[in-house]
Amino acid sequence: MKKLSYLLLAVFAAGTIFTSCSEQTDPVAPAVTVTLKTTDAKYVVGEKLTYEIKVVASEGVLADATITPTMAGGTGTSPGTYKFTEETTETFTYFYVIPDKAGSKVTINVEAMLTEGTAVGEGKSAEFTIG
Repeated sequence: MKKLSYLLLAVFAAGTIFTSCSEQTDPVAPAVTVTLKTTDAKYVVGEKLTYEIKVVASEGVLADATITPTMAGGTGTSPGTYKFTEETTETFTYFYVIPDKAGSKVTINVEAMLTEGTAVGEGKSAEFTIG
């Protein structure tokens, strides 16, 4: 009888341990990422910064992205819209030329849309101050 009690206790303990462990899930990557590729940026007037923008649609077909800096860039800045050529994942380059606005803070904001008009998501760069 004692052996049966120990066996039942062991089965109960094992069952409790297995059912209390929750399933680990991988974190979901953001739909839009904005990464500065200029490794030695000085953030001075006239400097051309290169950004890599990656957009991933978990469902639907990518249509376009709108890139909106918090301050208009100088001459040579990329256009503010990008039309996708791939259906679900695309990476593209965006150039921002720092304007003559010393002391101003700037962030590059990106919003991507699907062909049906639904937003894929938004992303933004790290904020920087023009030197």
